[in-house]
Amino acid sequence: MRSIHVTRIKTILLADDDPDFIESMNAFLNEHGYNVIIAQQGEEAIQKILQYEIDVLVLDLKLPIVDGVGVYIDINMHGKHIPT
Repeated sequence: MRSIHVTRIKTILLADDDPDFIESMNAFLNEHGYNVIIAQQGEEAIQKILQYEIDVLVLDLKLPIVDGVGVYIDINMHGKHIPT
């Protein structure tokens, strides 16, 4: 009997405060079959990383409130190791 392999749609978190960048990247990634989650502040990015199963993180280093480096350090402290 053959086994069936089901591929899960990859989820990408776009963490950026530039609405034009988010809009264009979101459209591009959706067209290519990715599930996209958006965060516009560092704290929001951390919350979404802890809430969802994220496969890839596109992270702006100059996010408001908590910058990209702070996000990266925080998620690593929580044991999350996501390709960025």
